Amino acid sequence: MGAHHFKLYVVPHGSHPKRHAEGEYDDFFLLGFELQEAVLQRFRSLLPNANHWGKVEEFNSSLQWGSDLRIFHEEDGRVAEVVMRYAPAGDSLQVLCTFVEIVKQAGCELFVETTGEVLAPEPEAVFAALRGHRAFRFLRDPEGAIKEAANDTNQIC
Repeated sequence: MGAHHFKLYVVPHGSHPKRHAEGEYDDFFLLGFELQEAVLQRFRSLLPNANHWGKVEEFNSSLQWGSDLRIFHEEDGRVAEVVMRYAPAGDSLQVLCTFVEIVKQAGCELFVETTGEVLAPEPEAVFAALRGHRAFRFLRDPEGAIKEAANDTNQIC
């Protein structure tokens, strides 16, 4: 994930992902809920450029430093996860608002991996989380945000 991305997972309502002792999240917290095809179609139409590989559908912004949305599929074709990496340096807040509205209509919530927060699909809650995120700091201090991201990566490895 780039320093300019605010990563949001779509999760079932009432999810409370937990970190293991090693600091990683349980990979299975995203599984076990269905998304209607109409919801998936709305996600697919959010960003214009399709770039799929294997069991992953990826949709990218047409803008430099833009957002992307990925839909991961299980072996049997079911959706395993939906994740958006919103880029405030590239895309308007309207892209994020539309994503949040789709999540709300699907009856789901949003999970911020970097903080462990589960957010209600309300613009105010998502904007508050974004304002405290490195992707937002990237707007005013790109070099500092990139160095912070590199430092975080080095601590994990």
